[in-house]
Amino acid sequence: MIVALFKRRWWLIQNRLFSTIGFSLMFPILLYVMIFMVLNTIIRESGNHVPYGEWVFPGFVVLSGSFVIMPILFRDFFDLRIHGRVLLNLTLSPSSKTGLVTGLILTSLAESILFSVVAVGVLLTLLQTSFGLMDYLIMIAFSCVFNFVLANSIVTLSLLINRTSLLMLSILALFILITFGSGLLFELGFYPDSVGQILKFIPTSVIVQCFHSILFLHHIDWLLLFGPIIVAGFWTLLNGFILKRTLNQ
Repeated sequence: MIVALFKRRWWLIQNRLFSTIGFSLMFPILLYVMIFMVLNTIIRESGNHVPYGEWVFPGFVVLSGSFVIMPILFRDFFDLRIHGRVLLNLTLSPSSKTGLVTGLILTSLAESILFSVVAVGVLLTLLQTSFGLMDYLIMIAFSCVFNFVLANSIVTLSLLINRTSLLMLSILALFILITFGSGLLFELGFYPDSVGQILKFIPTSVIVQCFHSILFLHHIDWLLLFGPIIVAGFWTLLNGFILKRTLNQ
């Protein structure tokens, strides 16, 4: 099943190849112009005295992969369920519901990796950094973990909500939360203490804290590393159950 889903994803990419290439190149440039050029005049360096351009680089890489996740999973779990009814046919295969959810999430992550890799290349021409090859690989790896958690949240919303307008508003609220509340663009210390203390326990925030610790402090917190992965694994199992209940199977 997973191999077939990857072949399907590759076929879909080929059918929109030029738009995919164009968006993957333009999105990091848009982040640079609309966010970096503004915040860099306000935030010169992080609390650890890392120049803002270098500090925000991993966040831009993660966001470049994250924004492609939403339309993919919206189509697979909402549009093909409500309008196309294709999802119902997929669930009739011998694979388990959890296996189907896992396969669709993994194929979306594969495309998000491509966007993150392109973002690294584009941002290297725009921002000055002192990162090495291993650092860029760490960014890509943590982008996958971040988007694994994000993908599960989108799948849950897409399965529980049946109205397009409500789902769009819910996903918009989710992206505002993960974009500005995960520590990708600026440190959570800019929020009041009461708000920052809440935001730092969001799974995506935990992931960002972990890879910032590795990249800038050269320290690995194993609890921060594996905690969100375990949460996302159980969340995938839950989404398999939700899919089964939603389709009354």
